[in-house]
Parts: sequence; C-alpha cells; structure tokens
Amino acid sequence: MDPLSTCLLFEQFLAQRRYLKNVTPSTLEWYQTAFKALQKVLGADVPPLTKSLLQQFVVAIRLRGVQPVSCNTYIKALNAFCLWLHEEGHLAERLQLPLLKVPDDLSRVAASPAMFLGDPGFAELAQLLLDRTAAVQHASAFSGPSATLRRP
Repeated sequence: MDPLSTCLLFEQFLAQRRYLKNVTPSTLEWYQTAFKALQKVLGADVPPLTKSLLQQFVVAIRLRGVQPVSCNTYIKALNAFCLWLHEEGHLAERLQLPLLKVPDDLSRVAASPAMFLGDPGFAELAQLLLDRTAAVQHASAFSGPSATLRRP
C-alpha cells in the first residue's frame, strides 16, 4: 500500500463515491459505519490494510457477539473500499474477504428457539411456516414444479 494513510484514502474513497458515483447518503453512512467499526478494532489511525488485518477485524467483531449477517454488511462495505484501493493503484493485489455463512431463518429458530419463546405469536408463526413448508413439499410431489399454493 502506498504511503498515504488509510484514513486519508478512505476520505478520498467517500468523496469519489459521493461526487463521481453519486451514491446515496445512506450508502455513504454505511461505508462510514463499517470504517468506524474497523477503527475500533485496529485503532483510529488504521494501518495499511492486509488480508490478515481484515481477518483480525472479522474475528474481533464476531468475538464481541456481532451476528454473521451483520458482519457481512461490514465485509461488503470494506470489500468495496479494498476494490477501490486496488483500482486506484493503492494496493498491488485486490483484497476481498468472503462473506460468512448465514443460517436461514428456520435453522436459526431450530438452533435457538429460546430467543423466540417470549414472543406470544411465535408458536403460531412457527406452525404456519411448518404448514406452508409441508404444503409446498406435498404440492410439488404430486403436481410438479408448476403447482401453486393458495393462501388459507
């Protein structure tokens, strides 16, 4: 990485996104939130980025209890910054972290039903999901892939 500080490069990245790519204010905020999280882990003056530092960041936020789906939002924003660094010649090789595997909603419920037990509508919702899943499996077994379901 070139001698410009990572923080200065991030400001240039934001300016280009704002004025050349015309991204929305919420997208700029998303990038800033991810970079602030990176600063909390690596320090206010973020050192030149490496794959190892990015991996340390993901491990640190996972250890703090950040869920995989939330980690993926940080990873996507930081991957965009790393791609920009590479395209602008600030990184010799492109750094890109893979997204974390995120369990689907049904497996999360099965793995941790206790977090839903306080919700009075949980049992009703769970039964509805199970009924719909069974109906889809039943319809596709007898009618083929073009079968449609009617709402109860």
